Order: sequence, then C-alpha cells, then structure tokens
Amino acid sequence: MRGKEHHTILRPGETVRKDHPVIRLRGMLDMLHASLVKLQVLCHREGEESLVPKLEDAVRLIYAVMGAEVKNCAMEPVLLGGMNEEQLRQASHNPAKDCGAEHGIPNDRSALVHAELNILRAMARQCELAAVSAFIQDRDDSPPQHEDILLALNRLSSYFYVLMCRYRAENEKIGGTSI
Repeated sequence: MRGKEHHTILRPGETVRKDHPVIRLRGMLDMLHASLVKLQVLCHREGEESLVPKLEDAVRLIYAVMGAEVKNCAMEPVLLGGMNEEQLRQASHNPAKDCGAEHGIPNDRSALVHAELNILRAMARQCELAAVSAFIQDRDDSPPQHEDILLALNRLSSYFYVLMCRYRAENEKIGGTSI
C-alpha cells in the first residue's frame, strides 16, 4: 500500500492523515505516558517510592482517556490521589492550604523529581490543548465532543501541580534541594 504512509487508522474503516488533530492528541498522550513512566523509574532510583503509586493514578487516567477516545465512548471518572475533580481544582488553586506550599515552579536549584513533575504538568497542559483542537470543531457555544476528556486532562495537569507543591513542601521540611 505505497503512497499512504502519511495516513493512519482513526477508527475501524476510517483512515486519516497523520496530522489529524485526534492523531496528534494520541501522540501527545503517548509522550506524556512515556515521560510519566520515566519519572516512576527515577523515583525508584532516588528512593522516592511514596510518589510511585501517586503517579500510577495518572497512568490509569491516561489509559482511561486513550480508551474513551479510541472507543468513542464516555470516560468513567478516575480519582487522582484520592481526589475527585472538584477537590483537585481546589487543591491546585490553594496549594498553601492543601499542600503546605505556596504557588511556585521549579528552578535550577530544584530537585530533579520536582523538575520532572513540572514537565509532566506542562505536557498534560499541552495534551489538553490538543484535545481542544481535536474535539471542538466550531467556535460557537455548542458543547464540545468528549467534554469528559477535556475535563480529565485539565485536572491531570492540576494533579501534577499539586504533586509538585506537595513534593516541594516535604523537601523543604527536611532540607531538600527544592526551592
């Protein structure tokens, strides 16, 4: 089947160009998942074992997003760190109350795990933007396709931010290298 290498399968019986917005989203989700697994490996090496199951919650959410998108069905809600969507929103908007740390992002003196969490946060935000491009076809007020996926990806970036703030607060208490 020469000449069709720039196409791929969107759904059974439906091929699209590889730059289709949904295919771009799938690629970004793949990259986010790969980076997440890389951080889990780093946590094992750095003795940050308590963070690994918290990151596994994010892996489950990514799988749920991928499954719902590929099957074109609704997503089941996924708790992240035991928090629902509203609790995550509140925690990310008020990290001093929830995490014991003020708003902030890593810098060149931060712990590597802290910096990697920030990369995941930024990648989740990029996945959310890709999902907006994939699922909002027009600019009027009609409801988007897969509003559940859009919400899940928004909360995933919030979750990574909460994990960053908690990590920083824990390291500051024990004299770690985070800011």
